[in-house]
Amino acid sequence: MNIARIEEPDIHQWEHDLQQFPAPPFISALWLECFRNSRRTPIYLRFVSEGKTLGLIAGLSIEPPYPILKKLYRIIYFFNGPLIMPHDSETVSHCMRQLTAFARDRGYSHLNFGSYDYPYSLSPENLPFHQRIRQEYIVDLRNDLSVIRKKIKKTIKEKVKKSEKNGLTFHVSDSPKFVEHLLSLLETTKSVRLSKGYGDYSYYYMPYFDRHLLEKLLENRIARISYIRQADKILCAELMAVYRNRAYSLLVGTSPEGYELGANAFLWFKDIEQLRLAGFESFNLGGIAEDSAPSGLIFFKSAFGAEKHLCSGGFTPHLQGRFLNLLTQLYKKTSETEMMKTFADWISGK
Repeated sequence: MNIARIEEPDIHQWEHDLQQFPAPPFISALWLECFRNSRRTPIYLRFVSEGKTLGLIAGLSIEPPYPILKKLYRIIYFFNGPLIMPHDSETVSHCMRQLTAFARDRGYSHLNFGSYDYPYSLSPENLPFHQRIRQEYIVDLRNDLSVIRKKIKKTIKEKVKKSEKNGLTFHVSDSPKFVEHLLSLLETTKSVRLSKGYGDYSYYYMPYFDRHLLEKLLENRIARISYIRQADKILCAELMAVYRNRAYSLLVGTSPEGYELGANAFLWFKDIEQLRLAGFESFNLGGIAEDSAPSGLIFFKSAFGAEKHLCSGGFTPHLQGRFLNLLTQLYKKTSETEMMKTFADWISGK
């Protein structure tokens, strides 16, 4: 099969091309352009055969903090693997070969793939690819609302009744100003988890997330915030990615009072109801955090009728050779300042 790769500079054309594919939000220009800055540049690639677009992939070109490190660790990060239609292993293999050649030609060191909403296996040809598998829990919203509600466990419905009895109400906002409330609740949730013996963590679990990025996602209308109030007090809030007919729960923060009143359960229950009525086809409740007790989270997410999906990602070794691969491994174990000096000495022959 003869497949060519074409870099697409027009984001409006890119969004038009995406209409042919069942695309998650993470490959959309609306999502990727939020990450653009002096070190991150979105890259959009089409895989074409005989004038027909067979697949799409888009990610972020990441420049290292110092120019001297370009040969060592200059990556392209993709939130998920290539969208291929129809999806078959032979076509994927051809596209991955083209993608690897593109990265080598442009001087990149690695291809990194997130696993978000990507149920297919990745295996770049002739490379010892380091694959990562994670579980995601997705609610199918294509059935009637009555059928969807029947799959929700009794324990969740009891928490919903408790929330309604105590005057909790559901709201939605797309204002970037609301990020302040969300971050406050995320910090509170983190404090509660740490007090229970969980390891320290960053609630910015997705690469390159920060406050400014969250605000940009809301400005681009590829995300919105759902929240639960009791009178004037916000008890629970969630950042949700929304694109076409898919929704993805990204960040959820809940106060101690919110947990006591079942606000977190009430939030997802109302999300499911509102998304279904708005014509969405799926609601991804996300994966399992590494420091969490999997059984508890699995039970909670499954209680909403969510089904487990295995999603894959991973990363390549250094694309420019074994020696640089060894240096990269050293770089990851060493401070940037120390490694920059070591690398500078190596280049100058000292």
